[in-house]
Amino acid sequence: MLHNLAVHMPNLLPSWHFFRPGGRLIWASVLLFAAIGVIRFLCTRPKPVEPATWAQAMLGAVVSFGLMILAYGTVPHEWLTFANGYLKWDTSHYLVQGRQVGKTYLLSNGHWFLPINVPLSAIKDAIAAGLYIVFLTVNMKLFVAWQKRPVAATVDASTEAKETSVGTSAYGRPMTAKV
Repeated sequence: MLHNLAVHMPNLLPSWHFFRPGGRLIWASVLLFAAIGVIRFLCTRPKPVEPATWAQAMLGAVVSFGLMILAYGTVPHEWLTFANGYLKWDTSHYLVQGRQVGKTYLLSNGHWFLPINVPLSAIKDAIAAGLYIVFLTVNMKLFVAWQKRPVAATVDASTEAKETSVGTSAYGRPMTAKV
């Protein structure tokens, strides 16, 4: 059951569209960047004077865990799947293939005589590592921006309505009213 869900995950792009092979990568990236934008907006709002409740803290933990799953799991995985499957960036294709006359991606006439081979899988993995570095940097900047939010102004107690005692209830408890 779970295997079928992973294999048949919807792409949500029309079949005629040229972006269709990278659809899940595109949707995961759009979702991640939209969530980062919402968090950046929330970082501009002042934090409340009273501390967060348990439910608010748990909601924040779940949201940040979900964003980390997207940033460190889903987007790099979909990039690697897209590069392996559609782009065919594996160890059999080379960006530079040394001491061999033939067509490579870098040089069309094959005049490359250095004894090095650079497979496209190395470029694919370097891009995936770059994604991790970028997401880690964004993650740290969001943490700092969230902690350094401005504090909301406190309400002065003298401007609030004062409570006065108006007697006792039928059970003997004191009753108050706002004046």
